[in-house]
Amino acid sequence: MNIKVLRQKTLDFIEGNKLVGGNVGEYLYSSAVARPTLYSSTYAVMTRSLYNDLETISEAQKNEWIEYFNRYQDDDGLFRDPVIFGQGWYENDPFWCGRPHLTCHIITALACLGGTAKKPIALASEFSNLDVLTSWLESRNWGERVAWTGNEIMNLGTILQYARD
Repeated sequence: MNIKVLRQKTLDFIEGNKLVGGNVGEYLYSSAVARPTLYSSTYAVMTRSLYNDLETISEAQKNEWIEYFNRYQDDDGLFRDPVIFGQGWYENDPFWCGRPHLTCHIITALACLGGTAKKPIALASEFSNLDVLTSWLESRNWGERVAWTGNEIMNLGTILQYARD
């Protein structure tokens, strides 16, 4: 498939999953679902960024999208999707797939839009101490659950880099 055709099909898919009558940033994961999720919105931003398509929206729309994300930031700096977390998913908020994982997606999307989170992310200051970070890394499961460990490290690494920058 020609890259121009692939690009257009991808952008058409994204546009087709924008919530009809919704606000900037409200995207469905697929046509089979009825409620938008923050993950879907981040995928729309990041894909449009990779395709240099965010240049087609106004600064006002980018700012609306940034504000849309920031409405879902908790006091600890992590983000919470009311659709996903409101249904009781990830009740214990595991580090490898819970709010830290969503937060990594959102801060990446915010960077694509030229924005930042409104609040600092508490995990960044907690893990900025090298002794704490080393102890945490040594306590990870490097055996049978190494895939989960990889996500934990990616999540924390992204949050630490974001806080640094």
